[in-house]
Amino acid sequence: MSGFPQPRSTRMRFACRYAKLTGMQPSTDEILAKFEAAGGVMQRAALRRTCSADRIQHLIESGALAQPRHGILMAEEPTTPEATALALGGNLTCVTLIKQRGYWTPRNSSTHVRLPKHRFHNAALHAFAPAAKLHHLRGHDLSTEPETLSTVLRCAEQCCERDELVAVMESFLRGDTHSRTDIATAVASGRAKLRQAYRLVEFGADSGVETLVRVRLRELGIKVRTQVKLLEWRVDLLIGEWLIVEVDGYSYHRDRDEFVRDRRKDRALMNAGYHVRRFSYDDVMFEWAKCAKELLKLIRANKHLRPSNAKPVTRRVRREN
Repeated sequence: MSGFPQPRSTRMRFACRYAKLTGMQPSTDEILAKFEAAGGVMQRAALRRTCSADRIQHLIESGALAQPRHGILMAEEPTTPEATALALGGNLTCVTLIKQRGYWTPRNSSTHVRLPKHRFHNAALHAFAPAAKLHHLRGHDLSTEPETLSTVLRCAEQCCERDELVAVMESFLRGDTHSRTDIATAVASGRAKLRQAYRLVEFGADSGVETLVRVRLRELGIKVRTQVKLLEWRVDLLIGEWLIVEVDGYSYHRDRDEFVRDRRKDRALMNAGYHVRRFSYDDVMFEWAKCAKELLKLIRANKHLRPSNAKPVTRRVRREN
């Protein structure tokens, strides 16, 4: 028997008994430091490796620890998405999981967690992670099914606008891990908003913000082309023949070389007679009404139909003798 490893439960029992007999159990501060490193939440079994059951019960009764559900302990409100999901007993989903996988999402500070029905309706459990955004999908059992492309998009449908859903799906296509067929299959069980968003999906956009601008301009009835090559440059969006719309993503300006290149590009295009308007992430996400108003003003002035350096047309007035 000595040549075989002991079962995990046996090792834990012996470790706890040894710690109790020798008085080597960690102090309260050491225990709380462990919780802080784990995002505020730990499994009870993990703490039992160094603490006796009596010690854990004492920490709970003194208020140092809380027990949101069976087998889970908390020392503070969860500070990481993974800790939040552990405390609530659900799966990370929606924009939280999409962002973790490296795809584009609109800014969202909440942690999105999908819960089974009995936990979704448990208000006492929700109080342990009040900042979390909770989801439930009828007919999906968390115990047997991890998050899929379908469940993630159906949860995103509950939080995102239609144009944001388009941007998310186009981000999947840019990542080369999901095909258009994969996305079509995933949205088939979604609601009307998700299916409508899928019909607006195109290839070619460089960023999610660029997708938002394209979709919003077309909703205004403006004809726009994407990723058009002009001179030696490729522009994000082109309205008519002479109005260029450039969109800077959220990470823009982190690269100085990119900043210099884009300024050189703008100058060259303007010198060639194009009207160039460049919008930032914040412009598109938080000041879109002003952006749309500016572009509509240019279109009404026919700036998209003629170059900026075109000579004004003057009429000759015939003199009468």
